[in-house]
Amino acid sequence: MRQFERMGAALAQLLAALLGKGPQATIERRSVEDEVGRLLTVGPEELPRLAPEALIDRIQQSQDWNEQSLDQLADALVALAEAYSADSRERADAYRRQALALLDLLNRTSTSFSMERNAKASKLQGCIS
Repeated sequence: MRQFERMGAALAQLLAALLGKGPQATIERRSVEDEVGRLLTVGPEELPRLAPEALIDRIQQSQDWNEQSLDQLADALVALAEAYSADSRERADAYRRQALALLDLLNRTSTSFSMERNAKASKLQGCIS
């Protein structure tokens, strides 16, 4: 659980840096990629190349994930997509596809309906080129 707290802190720093759009945003997005990569046991350069299906397989093989942590992971991937949207459309779309796959998994496995999750998924679908 401590890993998820670190990811949340890194995500908060990234979002704050993105508001300023300065060089700090580049540093923070790398920090988030490192943390997400650690959680998924992939290197930060491998992370955007990880197919959504492979991401889901990794998550389903692990017992460490719950609904809340998967929501946080999806938020981190959405934030990374936003962070890369200006300078790497391909990388941004890769993160959007991964987030969309996570949201789909959550919708299929959750016992409760989430309007917020569906809104995120719709927005992501509209952004993928």
